[in-house]
Amino acid sequence: LGNSQFRKKWQGIRIHSGNTVADTVGCILVGQNTQVGRLTASRAALKLLMTKIVQAKTRGDPVWLTVC
Repeated sequence: LGNSQFRKKWQGIRIHSGNTVADTVGCILVGQNTQVGRLTASRAALKLLMTKIVQAKTRGDPVWLTVC
């Protein structure tokens, strides 16, 4: 999607699995940084992240993500 198409279809920044820059248009990809220019184990990393977020929300804890 081009930038204008992206803005029309989605709102905000999304976090999802993916392996290369071709898998994202401004979203945050999660995974292991074991290969130059590529993420590995992305689906497993996303599942772990989502599990931790759900557990925290279930306990009533705030959830903050810092992107650097």
